[in-house]
Amino acid sequence: MTVERYEPIYPSKNKLNEIKELCNGIFWFIDNEILDFPAANLSDTTVGLSKKGTSFNHKKVWDNLPSKITHGKEYDYYPRGRVEIDRLGRVTIWINPNLNDFKYLQQIKSKFGIRSSTDVNVKEDHSEHYKCYLDKD
Repeated sequence: MTVERYEPIYPSKNKLNEIKELCNGIFWFIDNEILDFPAANLSDTTVGLSKKGTSFNHKKVWDNLPSKITHGKEYDYYPRGRVEIDRLGRVTIWINPNLNDFKYLQQIKSKFGIRSSTDVNVKEDHSEHYKCYLDKD
């Protein structure tokens, strides 16, 4: 039996280098480089859409990536996070605690159109949900 799969989706660097407007989405860091999926780049697909329909689910997106990007790892292997924008335009970046560093935050801001003048709330998520290989014993 053949199982239908969506066409692989690719990170924003294959479509746009930087988002010009503020955008929500998800990301991972692999070897200190961002693998980003701003919602603007995924607007033509429902692959990985979250329950709310306003953002994307890490596992669903990861499962549709080619192995040359995933390196055969599970979706929760690498540190990851998401950018959320509420109705009032307030920005929250949810991240694995290992990513709360200037060099990572700058990449996130650049890829999701977050300007330096934008007030950003960075929230480290210490829950099991955001744990990665760096957090394993």
